[in-house]
Amino acid sequence: MWIMIGVGRGVPRPSGKWFAEGSGIPDPDSPITRTILLKHNPVPTEINETVCSYDEIKGLPMPITLYLNTTGSTFTTNITAYLLQADWQLGREHPDAFMPTDGKARFVMNNADQRFSPEDDSSPLFGMLQGNRIRVVLDGTTIMWQGWIEAVEVDVDSGKRAVLICDQGMGRLRHMPAGLPVQLNQRANTIIDMALTRLIAAPTLFDNWSLGIKGLLGVDSYLYNPGDQFNDEDGRSVFPYVGDTWDSSTAVYDVIRELVQSEHGVFWQDRQGRFQFRNRHYWTLQDTAAMTIAVDTDTVSAEYDYGRTIANVVRVAAYPRQIEENFAVIWQTIEPLRIGGNTAQTVTARLHDEGGLPVGALDYGVPIPHVDFTATDDNGEDITASVGVAIALEGQAARITFTNSSAKAANITLQLHGQTISRNDAVVFEVSNPQSVVDYGPRRADFDLPALSQLGEVEDFARWYLYENGQPQGQLRAFTFINRDATALTRMQLATFGTRIEINASQPDHNRDYFVVGEQYHWTPQEGLRGTYPLRPANIVDYWELGESQLNEDTRLGY
Repeated sequence: MWIMIGVGRGVPRPSGKWFAEGSGIPDPDSPITRTILLKHNPVPTEINETVCSYDEIKGLPMPITLYLNTTGSTFTTNITAYLLQADWQLGREHPDAFMPTDGKARFVMNNADQRFSPEDDSSPLFGMLQGNRIRVVLDGTTIMWQGWIEAVEVDVDSGKRAVLICDQGMGRLRHMPAGLPVQLNQRANTIIDMALTRLIAAPTLFDNWSLGIKGLLGVDSYLYNPGDQFNDEDGRSVFPYVGDTWDSSTAVYDVIRELVQSEHGVFWQDRQGRFQFRNRHYWTLQDTAAMTIAVDTDTVSAEYDYGRTIANVVRVAAYPRQIEENFAVIWQTIEPLRIGGNTAQTVTARLHDEGGLPVGALDYGVPIPHVDFTATDDNGEDITASVGVAIALEGQAARITFTNSSAKAANITLQLHGQTISRNDAVVFEVSNPQSVVDYGPRRADFDLPALSQLGEVEDFARWYLYENGQPQGQLRAFTFINRDATALTRMQLATFGTRIEINASQPDHNRDYFVVGEQYHWTPQEGLRGTYPLRPANIVDYWELGESQLNEDTRLGY
Protein backbone atom coordinates (compact mmCIF):
# COMPACT_ATOMS: atom_id res chain seq x y z
CA MET A 1 0.00 0.00 0.00
CA TRP A 2 1.40 3.44 -0.99
CA ILE A 3 1.50 5.87 1.90
CA MET A 4 2.32 9.52 2.56
CA ILE A 5 4.77 10.12 5.38
CA GLY A 6 5.20 13.30 7.40
CA VAL A 7 8.71 13.62 8.82
CA GLY A 8 10.05 15.45 11.85
CA ARG A 9 12.44 18.35 12.04
CA GLY A 10 15.95 17.66 10.75
CA VAL A 11 14.94 14.55 8.81
CA PRO A 12 15.55 14.82 5.05
CA ARG A 13 12.33 14.48 3.06
CA PRO A 14 12.74 11.48 0.71
CA SER A 15 11.60 11.86 -2.88
CA GLY A 16 9.86 9.36 -5.12
CA LYS A 17 7.43 6.61 -4.20
CA TRP A 18 7.84 4.59 -1.04
CA PHE A 19 6.24 1.33 0.09
CA ALA A 20 5.70 0.35 3.73
CA GLU A 21 7.11 -3.12 4.38
CA GLY A 22 6.39 -3.51 8.07
CA SER A 23 4.32 -2.05 10.87
CA GLY A 24 5.61 0.76 13.04
CA ILE A 25 7.87 -0.12 15.95
CA PRO A 26 8.77 2.19 18.85
CA ASP A 27 11.94 4.25 18.43
CA PRO A 28 13.77 4.00 21.79
CA ASP A 29 15.39 7.39 21.31
CA SER A 30 12.11 9.22 20.85
CA PRO A 31 8.91 7.80 22.36
CA ILE A 32 6.83 10.23 20.35
CA THR A 33 7.88 8.87 16.95
CA ARG A 34 7.81 5.42 15.39
CA THR A 35 10.15 3.94 12.83
CA ILE A 36 8.84 2.48 9.58
CA LEU A 37 10.94 0.41 7.18
CA LEU A 38 10.40 1.59 3.63
CA LYS A 39 11.40 0.20 0.25
CA HIS A 40 12.55 2.44 -2.58
CA ASN A 41 13.72 1.15 -5.95
CA PRO A 42 13.99 -1.37 -4.01
CA VAL A 43 16.68 -0.27 -1.50
CA PRO A 44 15.29 -0.39 2.08
CA THR A 45 15.67 2.64 4.28
CA GLU A 46 14.29 3.89 7.58
CA ILE A 47 12.63 7.22 8.32
CA ASN A 48 10.70 8.49 11.33
CA GLU A 49 6.99 9.10 10.92
CA THR A 50 5.87 11.99 13.07
CA VAL A 51 3.13 10.84 15.44
CA CYS A 52 3.18 14.03 17.46
CA SER A 53 6.10 16.44 17.69
CA TYR A 54 7.44 17.17 21.14
CA ASP A 55 6.59 20.83 20.72
CA GLU A 56 2.93 19.90 20.41
CA ILE A 57 2.66 18.31 23.87
CA LYS A 58 5.40 19.86 26.03
CA GLY A 59 4.15 22.51 28.39
CA LEU A 60 0.53 21.35 28.19
CA PRO A 61 -1.19 20.58 31.51
CA MET A 62 -1.82 16.99 32.50
CA PRO A 63 -5.00 16.15 30.51
CA ILE A 64 -6.46 13.42 32.75
CA THR A 65 -7.09 12.91 36.45
CA LEU A 66 -7.53 9.48 38.06
CA TYR A 67 -9.80 9.12 41.09
CA LEU A 68 -10.79 6.29 43.41
CA ASN A 69 -14.29 6.09 44.83
CA THR A 70 -14.03 7.34 48.41
CA THR A 71 -17.51 6.93 49.87
CA GLY A 72 -21.03 6.81 48.49
CA SER A 73 -21.00 8.31 45.00
CA THR A 74 -18.03 10.62 45.60
CA PHE A 75 -14.63 10.26 43.93
CA THR A 76 -12.14 12.39 45.87
CA THR A 77 -9.09 10.12 46.28
CA ASN A 78 -6.80 11.54 43.58
CA ILE A 79 -4.06 9.07 42.58
CA THR A 80 -2.91 10.85 39.39
CA ALA A 81 0.53 11.65 40.84
CA TYR A 82 1.38 7.94 40.74
CA LEU A 83 0.11 7.29 37.21
CA LEU A 84 2.71 6.06 34.70
CA GLN A 85 0.49 4.85 31.87
CA ALA A 86 -3.25 4.68 31.20
CA ASP A 87 -5.19 2.67 28.63
CA TRP A 88 -8.96 2.38 28.49
CA GLN A 89 -11.69 1.56 26.01
CA LEU A 90 -15.46 1.43 25.74
CA GLY A 91 -18.07 0.82 23.06
CA ARG A 92 -17.25 -1.29 20.02
CA GLU A 93 -13.68 -2.31 19.39
CA HIS A 94 -14.28 -2.64 15.64
CA PRO A 95 -16.84 -0.84 13.44
CA ASP A 96 -18.37 -4.15 12.26
CA ALA A 97 -18.94 -5.49 15.77
CA PHE A 98 -22.58 -5.83 16.80
CA MET A 99 -22.26 -5.85 20.59
CA PRO A 100 -19.81 -3.65 22.48
CA THR A 101 -16.59 -5.09 23.79
CA ASP A 102 -16.05 -5.21 27.53
CA GLY A 103 -15.18 -1.69 28.67
CA LYS A 104 -11.73 -2.37 30.08
CA ALA A 105 -8.99 -0.19 31.51
CA ARG A 106 -5.40 -0.70 32.60
CA PHE A 107 -3.59 1.82 34.81
CA VAL A 108 0.14 1.41 35.51
CA MET A 109 1.03 2.97 38.85
CA ASN A 110 4.26 3.86 40.66
CA ASN A 111 4.25 1.51 43.64
CA ALA A 112 7.60 2.40 45.21
CA ASP A 113 5.90 3.05 48.57
CA GLN A 114 3.64 -0.05 48.22
CA ARG A 115 0.43 1.96 48.44
CA PHE A 116 -1.00 -0.12 45.57
CA SER A 117 -0.14 -3.44 47.23
CA PRO A 118 -3.59 -4.70 48.28
CA GLU A 119 -2.31 -6.80 51.22
CA ASP A 120 -0.19 -4.05 52.76
CA ASP A 121 -2.34 -2.88 55.69
CA SER A 122 -0.07 0.13 56.24
CA SER A 123 -0.99 1.57 52.83
CA PRO A 124 -3.28 4.63 52.84
CA LEU A 125 -5.26 2.81 50.12
CA PHE A 126 -5.66 -0.43 52.08
CA GLY A 127 -9.16 -1.79 51.41
CA MET A 128 -9.80 0.74 48.61
CA LEU A 129 -8.55 -1.22 45.60
CA GLN A 130 -10.07 -4.59 44.75
CA GLY A 131 -13.76 -4.19 43.88
CA ASN A 132 -13.72 -0.41 44.23
CA ARG A 133 -14.77 2.02 41.52
CA ILE A 134 -12.27 4.13 39.59
CA ARG A 135 -12.83 7.16 37.35
CA VAL A 136 -10.90 9.00 34.62
CA VAL A 137 -11.68 12.71 34.19
CA LEU A 138 -10.53 14.75 31.18
CA ASP A 139 -9.54 18.40 31.54
CA GLY A 140 -10.98 18.47 35.05
CA THR A 141 -14.59 18.37 33.86
CA THR A 142 -15.59 15.38 31.71
CA ILE A 143 -15.87 11.80 32.99
CA MET A 144 -14.22 9.69 30.29
CA TRP A 145 -14.37 6.25 31.91
CA GLN A 146 -15.74 4.76 35.11
CA GLY A 147 -15.56 1.16 36.18
CA TRP A 148 -14.54 -1.43 38.74
CA ILE A 149 -11.05 -2.48 39.82
CA GLU A 150 -11.21 -6.22 39.12
CA ALA A 151 -7.60 -7.17 39.92
CA VAL A 152 -4.22 -5.70 40.89
CA GLU A 153 -0.92 -6.90 39.44
CA VAL A 154 2.07 -6.00 41.61
CA ASP A 155 5.70 -6.25 40.46
CA VAL A 156 7.58 -8.57 42.80
CA ASP A 157 11.00 -7.62 41.42
CA SER A 158 12.71 -4.23 41.34
CA GLY A 159 10.14 -2.75 38.95
CA LYS A 160 8.14 -1.26 41.83
CA ARG A 161 5.03 -0.90 39.70
CA ALA A 162 1.45 -2.00 40.13
CA VAL A 163 -1.20 -2.37 37.43
CA LEU A 164 -4.88 -1.78 38.16
CA ILE A 165 -6.93 -4.10 35.91
CA CYS A 166 -10.42 -2.63 35.52
CA ASP A 167 -13.77 -3.43 33.88
CA GLN A 168 -16.97 -1.42 33.41
CA GLY A 169 -19.17 -4.38 34.35
CA MET A 170 -19.96 -5.99 30.99
CA GLY A 171 -17.92 -9.01 32.07
CA ARG A 172 -20.24 -9.51 35.04
CA LEU A 173 -23.17 -10.00 32.66
CA ARG A 174 -21.41 -13.03 31.16
CA HIS A 175 -21.30 -14.86 34.49
CA MET A 176 -24.78 -14.21 35.88
CA PRO A 177 -27.60 -16.59 34.81
CA ALA A 178 -30.62 -14.62 33.64
CA GLY A 179 -33.17 -16.98 35.21
CA LEU A 180 -36.06 -15.63 33.13
CA PRO A 181 -39.21 -17.49 32.07
CA VAL A 182 -40.57 -17.41 28.53
CA GLN A 183 -41.81 -13.95 27.55
CA LEU A 184 -44.77 -13.27 25.28
CA ASN A 185 -45.37 -10.10 23.24
CA GLN A 186 -42.59 -8.06 24.79
CA ARG A 187 -40.20 -5.43 23.46
CA ALA A 188 -36.44 -5.80 23.70
CA ASN A 189 -35.89 -3.08 26.30
CA THR A 190 -38.46 -4.57 28.70
CA ILE A 191 -36.73 -7.95 28.78
CA ILE A 192 -33.24 -6.41 28.96
CA ASP A 193 -34.37 -4.42 32.00
CA MET A 194 -35.67 -7.61 33.64
CA ALA A 195 -32.35 -9.36 33.01
CA LEU A 196 -30.24 -6.49 34.37
CA THR A 197 -32.13 -6.45 37.67
CA ARG A 198 -30.49 -9.81 38.40
CA LEU A 199 -27.22 -8.16 39.43
CA ILE A 200 -25.33 -4.97 40.16
CA ALA A 201 -23.04 -4.56 37.16
CA ALA A 202 -22.91 -0.87 36.30
CA PRO A 203 -20.47 1.26 38.36
CA THR A 204 -23.21 3.91 38.55
CA LEU A 205 -24.96 2.03 41.36
CA PHE A 206 -23.98 3.11 44.87
CA ASP A 207 -25.01 1.82 48.30
CA ASN A 208 -27.81 -0.45 47.09
CA TRP A 209 -29.59 -2.27 49.85
CA SER A 210 -29.47 -6.07 49.91
CA LEU A 211 -31.51 -8.11 52.40
CA GLY A 212 -29.19 -9.40 55.11
CA ILE A 213 -26.10 -8.15 53.26
CA LYS A 214 -26.07 -4.42 52.71
CA GLY A 215 -26.82 -1.73 55.30
CA LEU A 216 -29.88 -0.09 56.76
CA LEU A 217 -32.53 0.76 54.19
CA GLY A 218 -32.96 4.53 53.90
CA VAL A 219 -30.04 5.24 56.24
CA ASP A 220 -26.84 4.10 54.55
CA SER A 221 -28.31 2.13 51.65
CA TYR A 222 -31.10 2.58 49.12
CA LEU A 223 -33.55 0.51 47.09
CA TYR A 224 -32.42 -0.47 43.62
CA ASN A 225 -33.51 2.03 41.00
CA PRO A 226 -33.36 0.57 37.45
CA GLY A 227 -32.61 4.00 36.02
CA ASP A 228 -29.31 4.13 37.91
CA GLN A 229 -28.07 1.17 35.90
CA PHE A 230 -30.04 1.19 32.64
CA ASN A 231 -31.32 3.92 30.34
CA ASP A 232 -33.51 2.83 27.44
CA GLU A 233 -36.24 3.54 24.96
CA ASP A 234 -38.95 1.24 23.62
CA GLY A 235 -37.89 -1.24 20.99
CA ARG A 236 -39.69 -1.06 17.66
CA SER A 237 -40.47 -4.78 17.41
CA VAL A 238 -42.87 -6.67 19.64
CA PHE A 239 -41.58 -10.23 19.89
CA PRO A 240 -44.34 -12.86 20.17
CA TYR A 241 -42.06 -15.43 21.84
CA VAL A 242 -38.75 -14.87 23.59
CA GLY A 243 -36.80 -17.19 25.84
CA ASP A 244 -38.10 -20.57 24.75
CA THR A 245 -34.52 -21.60 23.89
CA TRP A 246 -32.95 -20.33 27.12
CA ASP A 247 -32.14 -22.53 30.08
CA SER A 248 -30.76 -22.11 33.58
CA SER A 249 -27.24 -21.48 32.26
CA THR A 250 -28.21 -18.71 29.83
CA ALA A 251 -26.33 -15.61 30.98
CA VAL A 252 -27.69 -12.07 31.16
CA TYR A 253 -25.25 -11.13 28.38
CA ASP A 254 -26.70 -13.85 26.10
CA VAL A 255 -30.23 -12.57 26.67
CA ILE A 256 -29.23 -9.01 25.82
CA ARG A 257 -27.31 -10.07 22.71
CA GLU A 258 -30.25 -12.06 21.33
CA LEU A 259 -32.66 -9.17 21.80
CA VAL A 260 -30.34 -6.49 20.43
CA GLN A 261 -29.64 -8.59 17.33
CA SER A 262 -33.30 -9.34 16.74
CA GLU A 263 -34.30 -5.69 17.16
CA HIS A 264 -31.18 -4.60 15.26
CA GLY A 265 -30.90 -2.07 18.02
CA VAL A 266 -27.99 -0.46 19.83
CA PHE A 267 -26.62 -1.46 23.24
CA TRP A 268 -23.58 -0.01 24.98
CA GLN A 269 -22.16 1.34 28.22
CA ASP A 270 -21.57 5.07 28.39
CA ARG A 271 -18.50 6.70 29.90
CA GLN A 272 -19.92 6.49 33.42
CA GLY A 273 -20.70 2.80 32.92
CA ARG A 274 -24.49 3.05 32.66
CA PHE A 275 -26.03 0.56 30.22
CA GLN A 276 -27.86 2.14 27.29
CA PHE A 277 -30.34 0.69 24.79
CA ARG A 278 -31.78 2.39 21.71
CA ASN A 279 -34.00 0.88 19.04
CA ARG A 280 -33.04 0.42 15.40
CA HIS A 281 -34.12 3.95 14.45
CA TYR A 282 -31.44 5.47 16.67
CA TRP A 283 -28.95 6.12 13.88
CA THR A 284 -31.60 7.37 11.45
CA LEU A 285 -33.13 9.98 13.75
CA GLN A 286 -29.82 11.67 14.60
CA ASP A 287 -29.39 13.81 11.52
CA THR A 288 -27.21 16.71 12.73
CA ALA A 289 -23.43 16.47 13.02
CA ALA A 290 -21.97 17.67 16.32
CA MET A 291 -18.67 18.68 14.69
CA THR A 292 -16.72 18.60 11.44
CA ILE A 293 -13.28 17.03 11.15
CA ALA A 294 -10.71 17.33 8.39
CA VAL A 295 -8.56 14.23 8.41
CA ASP A 296 -5.55 16.05 6.94
CA THR A 297 -5.30 18.70 9.67
CA ASP A 298 -7.28 17.52 12.69
CA THR A 299 -6.21 13.89 13.13
CA VAL A 300 -2.87 12.11 13.43
CA SER A 301 -4.11 9.01 11.61
CA ALA A 302 -7.22 7.55 9.99
CA GLU A 303 -8.18 4.20 8.44
CA TYR A 304 -10.04 4.11 5.13
CA ASP A 305 -11.10 1.35 2.72
CA TYR A 306 -13.35 0.97 -0.27
CA GLY A 307 -15.67 -1.98 -0.90
CA ARG A 308 -14.81 -3.93 2.21
CA THR A 309 -18.32 -4.05 3.65
CA ILE A 310 -20.25 -4.88 0.47
CA ALA A 311 -23.11 -7.36 0.99
CA ASN A 312 -25.05 -8.17 -2.19
CA VAL A 313 -26.67 -11.38 -0.93
CA VAL A 314 -28.51 -11.12 2.40
CA ARG A 315 -29.90 -14.17 4.20
CA VAL A 316 -31.99 -13.82 7.36
CA ALA A 317 -33.12 -16.78 9.44
CA ALA A 318 -36.25 -16.59 11.61
CA TYR A 319 -38.08 -19.19 13.65
CA PRO A 320 -41.89 -19.42 13.58
CA ARG A 321 -43.43 -20.85 16.77
CA GLN A 322 -46.75 -21.92 18.10
CA ILE A 323 -48.16 -22.64 21.55
CA GLU A 324 -49.39 -26.19 22.07
CA GLU A 325 -52.93 -26.30 23.45
CA ASN A 326 -52.59 -29.44 25.55
CA PHE A 327 -50.34 -29.93 28.56
CA ALA A 328 -47.84 -32.76 28.18
CA VAL A 329 -45.12 -34.39 30.29
CA ILE A 330 -42.05 -32.15 30.12
CA TRP A 331 -39.94 -33.78 32.85
CA GLN A 332 -40.01 -36.72 35.21
CA THR A 333 -37.70 -38.41 37.69
CA ILE A 334 -35.89 -41.48 36.42
CA GLU A 335 -35.33 -42.73 39.96
CA PRO A 336 -36.51 -41.31 43.29
CA LEU A 337 -34.85 -38.16 44.59
CA ARG A 338 -33.72 -38.45 48.20
CA ILE A 339 -34.28 -35.34 50.34
CA GLY A 340 -33.15 -35.29 53.95
CA GLY A 341 -35.51 -34.71 56.83
CA ASN A 342 -36.54 -31.12 57.54
CA THR A 343 -34.66 -30.06 54.43
CA ALA A 344 -35.30 -28.08 51.25
CA GLN A 345 -33.42 -28.86 48.07
CA THR A 346 -33.56 -27.30 44.59
CA VAL A 347 -32.81 -29.20 41.40
CA THR A 348 -32.58 -27.95 37.81
CA ALA A 349 -34.65 -29.94 35.33
CA ARG A 350 -33.99 -29.89 31.57
CA LEU A 351 -37.37 -29.86 29.87
CA HIS A 352 -38.11 -32.03 26.85
CA ASP A 353 -40.90 -32.97 24.49
CA GLU A 354 -42.29 -36.44 23.88
CA GLY A 355 -39.37 -37.19 21.55
CA GLY A 356 -36.79 -36.18 24.14
CA LEU A 357 -35.82 -32.93 22.40
CA PRO A 358 -35.33 -29.73 24.42
CA VAL A 359 -38.46 -27.60 24.60
CA GLY A 360 -39.47 -24.30 26.15
CA ALA A 361 -42.44 -24.26 28.51
CA LEU A 362 -44.85 -21.38 28.85
CA ASP A 363 -46.80 -22.76 31.80
CA TYR A 364 -46.92 -25.82 34.05
CA GLY A 365 -49.52 -27.79 35.87
CA VAL A 366 -49.29 -27.52 39.67
CA PRO A 367 -48.16 -30.98 40.80
CA ILE A 368 -50.96 -32.85 42.60
CA PRO A 369 -49.95 -35.09 45.52
CA HIS A 370 -50.36 -38.83 44.82
CA VAL A 371 -51.13 -37.99 41.17
CA ASP A 372 -48.03 -36.16 39.95
CA PHE A 373 -45.69 -36.85 42.85
CA THR A 374 -45.29 -39.20 45.78
CA ALA A 375 -42.86 -39.45 48.69
CA THR A 376 -41.95 -42.37 50.92
CA ASP A 377 -39.52 -42.81 53.78
CA ASP A 378 -36.78 -45.44 53.75
CA ASN A 379 -39.26 -48.04 55.05
CA GLY A 380 -41.70 -47.40 52.21
CA GLU A 381 -44.18 -45.51 54.38
CA ASP A 382 -46.05 -42.77 52.50
CA ILE A 383 -45.05 -39.23 53.63
CA THR A 384 -46.30 -37.34 50.56
CA ALA A 385 -48.30 -34.98 52.75
CA SER A 386 -45.03 -33.74 54.29
CA VAL A 387 -43.48 -32.75 50.96
CA GLY A 388 -44.06 -29.52 49.05
CA VAL A 389 -43.06 -28.79 45.46
CA ALA A 390 -42.42 -25.28 44.05
CA ILE A 391 -41.54 -24.65 40.41
CA ALA A 392 -39.97 -21.73 38.54
CA LEU A 393 -39.76 -22.01 34.76
CA GLU A 394 -36.66 -20.73 32.96
CA GLY A 395 -37.18 -21.31 29.23
CA GLN A 396 -36.08 -24.87 28.52
CA ALA A 397 -35.40 -25.51 32.20
CA ALA A 398 -37.25 -25.51 35.49
CA ARG A 399 -35.94 -24.96 38.99
CA ILE A 400 -37.85 -27.35 41.23
CA THR A 401 -37.64 -26.89 44.99
CA PHE A 402 -38.65 -29.81 47.21
CA THR A 403 -39.38 -29.03 50.86
CA ASN A 404 -39.52 -31.98 53.26
CA SER A 405 -41.10 -31.03 56.58
CA SER A 406 -40.86 -34.58 57.89
CA ALA A 407 -38.07 -35.61 60.24
CA LYS A 408 -37.54 -38.61 57.97
CA ALA A 409 -35.69 -38.59 54.67
CA ALA A 410 -38.06 -38.56 51.70
CA ASN A 411 -37.70 -40.49 48.42
CA ILE A 412 -39.64 -38.49 45.86
CA THR A 413 -40.91 -39.27 42.37
CA LEU A 414 -42.34 -36.49 40.21
CA GLN A 415 -43.92 -36.11 36.81
CA LEU A 416 -44.18 -32.50 35.61
CA HIS A 417 -46.72 -31.40 32.99
CA GLY A 418 -46.47 -28.19 31.03
CA GLN A 419 -47.66 -26.17 28.08
CA THR A 420 -44.90 -25.99 25.51
CA ILE A 421 -43.90 -23.75 22.62
CA SER A 422 -43.14 -25.63 19.41
CA ARG A 423 -40.33 -24.11 17.39
CA ASN A 424 -40.30 -24.93 13.70
CA ASP A 425 -37.21 -25.20 11.54
CA ALA A 426 -35.66 -21.91 10.50
CA VAL A 427 -37.28 -20.03 7.65
CA VAL A 428 -34.53 -18.32 5.65
CA PHE A 429 -35.42 -15.26 3.64
CA GLU A 430 -32.89 -14.30 0.95
CA VAL A 431 -32.60 -11.18 -1.20
CA SER A 432 -29.83 -10.18 -3.57
CA ASN A 433 -28.62 -7.49 -5.94
CA PRO A 434 -28.04 -9.45 -9.20
CA GLN A 435 -26.02 -6.72 -10.92
CA SER A 436 -23.74 -6.31 -7.93
CA VAL A 437 -23.23 -10.08 -7.80
CA VAL A 438 -22.17 -10.06 -11.46
CA ASP A 439 -19.87 -7.08 -10.99
CA TYR A 440 -18.16 -8.03 -7.72
CA GLY A 441 -19.02 -11.66 -7.10
CA PRO A 442 -21.32 -12.87 -4.33
CA ARG A 443 -20.70 -11.21 -0.97
CA ARG A 444 -23.04 -12.79 1.54
CA ALA A 445 -24.26 -11.48 4.87
CA ASP A 446 -26.06 -13.96 7.14
CA PHE A 447 -28.22 -13.03 10.10
CA ASP A 448 -29.72 -15.33 12.69
CA LEU A 449 -32.49 -13.45 14.53
CA PRO A 450 -33.88 -15.90 17.08
CA ALA A 451 -36.55 -13.63 18.55
CA LEU A 452 -38.07 -12.78 15.17
CA SER A 453 -40.94 -15.01 14.11
CA GLN A 454 -42.93 -12.60 11.94
CA LEU A 455 -41.84 -13.15 8.36
CA GLY A 456 -42.89 -9.70 7.15
CA GLU A 457 -40.43 -8.10 9.54
CA VAL A 458 -37.71 -10.49 8.40
CA GLU A 459 -38.25 -9.45 4.78
CA ASP A 460 -38.22 -5.74 5.65
CA PHE A 461 -34.91 -6.09 7.46
CA ALA A 462 -33.27 -8.07 4.64
CA ARG A 463 -34.30 -5.56 1.96
CA TRP A 464 -33.16 -2.60 4.05
CA TYR A 465 -29.75 -4.14 4.74
CA LEU A 466 -29.27 -5.01 1.07
CA TYR A 467 -30.10 -1.46 0.03
CA GLU A 468 -27.57 -0.01 2.48
CA ASN A 469 -24.76 -2.43 1.62
CA GLY A 470 -25.40 -3.90 -1.85
CA GLN A 471 -22.89 -1.68 -3.67
CA PRO A 472 -19.24 -0.89 -2.79
CA GLN A 473 -18.69 2.21 -0.70
CA GLY A 474 -15.77 4.11 0.70
CA GLN A 475 -15.63 4.03 4.47
CA LEU A 476 -13.48 5.47 7.22
CA ARG A 477 -13.00 2.78 9.84
CA ALA A 478 -11.48 4.95 12.59
CA PHE A 479 -9.51 8.13 13.27
CA THR A 480 -7.16 9.27 16.01
CA PHE A 481 -6.78 12.53 17.94
CA ILE A 482 -3.92 13.56 20.19
CA ASN A 483 -4.00 16.30 22.84
CA ARG A 484 -1.95 18.84 20.92
CA ASP A 485 -4.14 21.75 22.05
CA ALA A 486 -7.38 22.76 23.75
CA THR A 487 -9.37 22.18 20.55
CA ALA A 488 -8.26 18.55 20.45
CA LEU A 489 -9.34 18.06 24.07
CA THR A 490 -12.75 19.56 23.31
CA ARG A 491 -13.15 17.15 20.42
CA MET A 492 -12.22 14.23 22.67
CA GLN A 493 -14.90 15.32 25.10
CA LEU A 494 -17.51 15.37 22.32
CA ALA A 495 -16.49 12.18 20.53
CA THR A 496 -18.38 9.66 22.61
CA PHE A 497 -20.61 6.76 21.55
CA GLY A 498 -23.37 7.92 19.21
CA THR A 499 -21.86 11.32 18.34
CA ARG A 500 -22.48 12.22 14.70
CA ILE A 501 -19.47 13.75 12.94
CA GLU A 502 -18.96 15.10 9.43
CA ILE A 503 -15.55 13.92 8.19
CA ASN A 504 -13.59 15.18 5.19
CA ALA A 505 -10.62 13.22 3.83
CA SER A 506 -8.88 14.76 0.82
CA GLN A 507 -6.62 11.87 -0.20
CA PRO A 508 -9.50 9.43 -0.99
CA ASP A 509 -11.75 12.40 -1.90
CA HIS A 510 -14.22 11.27 0.75
CA ASN A 511 -16.82 13.36 2.58
CA ARG A 512 -19.45 11.64 4.70
CA ASP A 513 -21.15 11.69 8.09
CA TYR A 514 -20.26 9.05 10.66
CA PHE A 515 -21.20 7.95 14.16
CA VAL A 516 -18.64 7.25 16.85
CA VAL A 517 -19.21 3.66 18.05
CA GLY A 518 -16.19 3.18 20.26
CA GLU A 519 -13.43 4.94 22.20
CA GLN A 520 -9.87 3.72 22.78
CA TYR A 521 -7.39 5.85 24.75
CA HIS A 522 -3.69 5.66 25.56
CA TRP A 523 -1.69 8.05 27.73
CA THR A 524 1.94 8.32 28.85
CA PRO A 525 3.85 11.44 29.96
CA GLN A 526 5.98 11.26 26.79
CA GLU A 527 3.21 10.69 24.25
CA GLY A 528 0.37 12.66 25.77
CA LEU A 529 -3.22 11.46 25.39
CA ARG A 530 -4.22 9.66 22.21
CA GLY A 531 -7.85 8.80 21.40
CA THR A 532 -8.92 6.44 18.62
CA TYR A 533 -12.57 6.27 17.54
CA PRO A 534 -14.08 3.41 15.50
CA LEU A 535 -16.80 4.72 13.19
CA ARG A 536 -20.12 3.63 11.74
CA PRO A 537 -21.22 5.37 8.53
CA ALA A 538 -24.49 7.27 8.57
CA ASN A 539 -27.25 5.95 6.30
CA ILE A 540 -26.59 6.42 2.61
CA VAL A 541 -30.05 7.95 2.09
CA ASP A 542 -32.62 9.79 4.19
CA TYR A 543 -35.49 7.65 5.38
CA TRP A 544 -39.06 8.78 5.53
CA GLU A 545 -40.38 10.32 8.76
CA LEU A 546 -44.08 11.03 9.28
CA GLY A 547 -44.69 14.77 8.96
CA GLU A 548 -41.03 15.48 8.17
CA SER A 549 -40.51 14.36 4.56
CA GLN A 550 -42.23 13.11 1.40
CA LEU A 551 -42.08 9.41 0.69
CA ASN A 552 -40.40 8.46 -2.62
CA GLU A 553 -39.58 12.09 -3.40
CA ASP A 554 -36.78 12.96 -1.00
CA THR A 555 -36.86 9.84 1.19
CA ARG A 556 -37.58 6.11 1.09
CA LEU A 557 -39.06 3.61 3.53
CA GLY A 558 -36.66 2.30 6.15
CA TYR A 559 -36.83 -0.57 8.60
